[in-house]
Amino acid sequence: MDMASFYIITSTASPCGFISQLNFRIFENRYLFCLVELSLLKS
Repeated sequence: MDMASFYIITSTASPCGFISQLNFRIFENRYLFCLVELSLLKS
């Protein structure tokens, strides 16, 4: 996944976007966490 998509996702998805930006160096793990969180919210 490219950084543009990552930026869009993290800047529009809250609170996981805020967490992702704080932990930018491990953004892959944060991104996976964000996907899980969003899937739980949508269900």
